[in-house]
Amino acid sequence: MTGKFSEVALRRGKEFVKEVALAIRRGLMRAGVRRLPWKIDQSRVFNFIWLSATLRSCGFSPVELCILPWAGGHSYVFARN
Repeated sequence: MTGKFSEVALRRGKEFVKEVALAIRRGLMRAGVRRLPWKIDQSRVFNFIWLSATLRSCGFSPVELCILPWAGGHSYVFARN
């Protein structure tokens, strides 16, 4: 990500919509609705340099980033303690 305002605004907008949708979904589940018509994944965007430093300060080493090229480029962080 380049950090351009349009990218950040779009990402923040998507995060907000997901939070609202997740809150509605949790409320419906508490109300006893079991078969909901949608499934929502929850994700967060982190700066890898910050995340790596945080994990290392907790005793994890090595810390690696793996970006999978299919389905929009999912990324995974691997760390060993």
